[in-house]
Amino acid sequence: PDHTGSFSAVGYFFGRQLRRELDVPVGLIQLAVGGSPVEAHLPRKAFKNDRELNPLLENWWENPAYPRWCRGGAALNLSHWLLDPPPGMDPPHPFAPSFLWQAGIDPLLPFPVKGIIWYQGESNAGKDGAPGAATDGRLNKKKLKTLINCWRGAWGRVDLPVYYVQLPGMNRNWPVFREMQLELSKEMSHVSMAVSIDVGDANNVHPTAKQPVGERLGDWAAPPHPP
Repeated sequence: PDHTGSFSAVGYFFGRQLRRELDVPVGLIQLAVGGSPVEAHLPRKAFKNDRELNPLLENWWENPAYPRWCRGGAALNLSHWLLDPPPGMDPPHPFAPSFLWQAGIDPLLPFPVKGIIWYQGESNAGKDGAPGAATDGRLNKKKLKTLINCWRGAWGRVDLPVYYVQLPGMNRNWPVFREMQLELSKEMSHVSMAVSIDVGDANNVHPTAKQPVGERLGDWAAPPHPP
C-alpha cells in the first residue's frame, strides 16, 4: 500500500495476475483522470476528420452536446478562469477534447505496449433519455470505436488488444451504455469486455471490489491454460 496507493487498483490486480501467469515482470502505465469523458482521450484529428464529432470542439465547456457532468465540473473548476478568459484560448482542463491524448499518449509514442485496458464511461453514459446528456448509444459506440482505432493507428498495430470494463451495477440508468459496450466487444477484433455489474455498489460510483474486476481483465490478457 505504501507504493501502490496512488495507482489504479483495477490496474494493480490486473498486473499482479499477469505477473503470476507469465512469471516475468509486468510494467503498467497509468493514464487515469477521474470523471474524464472519452472525448478528452481522443486525438484532435479524430474530431477534425469527422463532421459528427467536430462540433464538440466548439466551446466544449458550455456545449449542450458535450457530456453534461463534465461541463458542470469544468465550470466549477474554471470559475475564476472563465471570468476573464484569454482571447482565442480554450479553458485548460483535463475534461477538454484531446487534452489527455496530448498530455498522456503523444509523449509515450513510440514507447511499445502490449495492449490497453480501459475502465471509463460514467461521464458519457449520462441519464438515459435526458436531452443533451450524451446518452446516444450509437454515438458513444462511435466514440469508443474511434478511440480504439486511434490507439491502434498510433502504435501501428491493427491487432493491438483492448480490454475494457462494462459499467458496474449502480443505482443509475445505464443500460443503453452497457448494451453499447457489449455490442462493440462483438463487432471489433481483439476487443473483449469484463462484466462488473455483479460487483458494483448501488450508491457509490467508485465500488470497492476492485480485485475481481482486475482479475477478469487479466483473464482476457493471460495466455490460455492447457486443458
